[in-house]
Amino acid sequence: MSASLDVRVSEELASQTTPQTLGLVGGELYGFINSCTTNDQLQAVAALVWEHYGNNRLSDSEATYLGSCIDRRRGVSRRAVPIAIAPLRGRVTKFFPRKPQRSPDRESSRGRRRVLGGSSVLPPELRHLFSEGERAVLCVIASEVKRQGWCD
Repeated sequence: MSASLDVRVSEELASQTTPQTLGLVGGELYGFINSCTTNDQLQAVAALVWEHYGNNRLSDSEATYLGSCIDRRRGVSRRAVPIAIAPLRGRVTKFFPRKPQRSPDRESSRGRRRVLGGSSVLPPELRHLFSEGERAVLCVIASEVKRQGWCD
């Protein structure tokens, strides 16, 4: 039972198309999709994809994959015309990348870290092994352990 499941899973994984498994024509069209900067250019490349599919230069899975790449590059609405479209890199998502977390008042955060990191919770021989921020975190953990016996 387990062997047949492994065979089915490996067959499904092998049938999935990725940029690395595209043929010569598919790879070239994928490059065109990445170089597009407007929705009109994407529409022209989409026409090329389906023209090559009709002439049997692309397999069904390649054409479907390239069509989905074009749809992901277009965005939510075909009417919305962005100024520039970002090229595909690795995994494509409709969400924006996360911004690094920043404190609204960086001065007071720095002051808190310095006060907590400067407290003598750590023995002097361990103190030099940690940065100021790490010492501040260890101070908070130590105070919680002292207060209730454990820290979660």
